[in-house]
Amino acid sequence: MEDGSLKLYVLKIILQKKYFNRIKKIISDSFFTNGGADIYNAITRIYEDNPEIEEISISDLQLSLFNTYFANQSFQAQNSIKDLLSRIEKIKDMNEGVIENAIKSMYKMNKADEMSKLCIAIGNNPSQHSFKEIQRFLNDIDEEHFEMKNSTEVTTDVDEMLEAVSKQREFKFNIYALQNATDGIGRGNFMVVFARPESGKTAFWVSLVANEGGFAWQKKNVHIFCNEEPAIRTQVRLLNACSGYKQSEILNGSKDLAISEWKKIRDYVHTHDSVGITMDDLNNHCKDNDVDILIVDQLDKINVSGKYNASHEKLGEVYLQAREIAKRHNVLLIGLSQASAEAHGRTRLSFNVMANSKTGKAAEADLIVGIGKLDEGNEDPNDASVRQITISKNKLTGNHKEFEARLIPVLSQFTSFT
Repeated sequence: MEDGSLKLYVLKIILQKKYFNRIKKIISDSFFTNGGADIYNAITRIYEDNPEIEEISISDLQLSLFNTYFANQSFQAQNSIKDLLSRIEKIKDMNEGVIENAIKSMYKMNKADEMSKLCIAIGNNPSQHSFKEIQRFLNDIDEEHFEMKNSTEVTTDVDEMLEAVSKQREFKFNIYALQNATDGIGRGNFMVVFARPESGKTAFWVSLVANEGGFAWQKKNVHIFCNEEPAIRTQVRLLNACSGYKQSEILNGSKDLAISEWKKIRDYVHTHDSVGITMDDLNNHCKDNDVDILIVDQLDKINVSGKYNASHEKLGEVYLQAREIAKRHNVLLIGLSQASAEAHGRTRLSFNVMANSKTGKAAEADLIVGIGKLDEGNEDPNDASVRQITISKNKLTGNHKEFEARLIPVLSQFTSFT
């Protein structure tokens, strides 16, 4: 993030008091230039004069700047500040992960500036300064883990408890029965979807993202990592689910209509071809990008460092780190996995039949969804697209519902019957 961009981000962030209280401990108005210092000082004085305020609007900030705290500024200075306020207002709301990165970047920049001044002082007057001062300075820096620790005690206020729970329902499922069983799902959660090959695993998440009412239609930034089928093919399936047109229809007359629908969600869909990707890569991606929902198809194929005595131990570590990524970056992580051979031809799939798993994989998830189907040749031809959905783990509501859903393979769409 560039210097000027970062400083604007910081001014945007501190419009919320909870972030201002953290940031004021590590910077002063000298961190800002070209009117930014005046904006920072105005924000500081607003909080000092109005201790009950938790968030400052741009309009209130502008009023305070020009009518209360800095009323005698020149016309040119006021125009410069108005331009900065306009740019700050246009910055999109940021998720917790992006805000944390901005705070850490600001901390590093501020410390770099302090160190530069210290080195100049030593160069200009070495008799009064020593390199031990630099050593002491470096010992006080925690550039990787800088964080103002908050209290771990949970609130006892009923309204705050209910508000916190409601935030855990931010993302809505567009499959009615699944939404009904979970009330939706929020950030920091880890969801696992598993099934036998050719049962509709990819179509399931594609439908959750791009079908009507899906995550992308909710204007959530969905980042998808595909390490099984070519990602470009998955991207076409997202287009099918979004538009409701088969590939043959898009190629033969419906292309413009499909494009029209795709334009409505494409800015929220970020698909990556990711053969050979590691858990560290996923962690860094979430750190560097604005991610609301992270989907990994398939999670079991993600590489993880370390030596393990058995495959289930390695996968247990993958799933543990997946959960930590969801928590650390405040994202919803959805991982796709295979069901074992024991699940072949079965409709009800509990987490006991996840491939290469004893307890480790299932233990880390907040929500586990199994997609079951009868063996080919045993089902009624009229029911060939019917899938049995089993929620075998649900820490969200405790509802372990089972229901039937219909898959439309050519559109990668799932719908429940009720």
